[in-house]
Amino acid sequence: MAEAKTSGTTKQSAKKPAAGAASEADFFSFGANPFAAAYEDMMAKSMEQAGTAYSKWKETGESAGDLFEQTNELGQEAAKTLQKHLIDVAQENCDSALQLMKDLSASSSLAEAIELQASYTRKQFETLGTQTKAFQETVVSVSNEMAEPARKVFEKAVTE
Repeated sequence: MAEAKTSGTTKQSAKKPAAGAASEADFFSFGANPFAAAYEDMMAKSMEQAGTAYSKWKETGESAGDLFEQTNELGQEAAKTLQKHLIDVAQENCDSALQLMKDLSASSSLAEAIELQASYTRKQFETLGTQTKAFQETVVSVSNEMAEPARKVFEKAVTE
């Protein structure tokens, strides 16, 4: 505001906005707008819902990361279990084949060697069936152990 002195008196002159121009305060305020409260409520609810959705997504992502880690660890253990089982089977088969070689080298006739070979073959077919069944049980057991963390997460997601 500017003060102007004219003939000993002081007058204050104020700048008035041009006709049709809204003041800055009026532009940014909602004033008596009937939609302002509803809009503010809607925005507050939207922000709250966005925060809730974010926290759920964050929790889901963390659960997925934990699930991946657990499954990875169980997968490593499962691989070790299956490898050990296969090594034991190979060891058993090699021992059996070596025993056959010893028996064949000690045989005194061709007929005895053929009988030993036939007996070995019959025994190996039976052993193969037993080994296959045992390996199948091991695979099923290991698969169930690996699926357990995912099953728990799925059940949790379904119940929520």
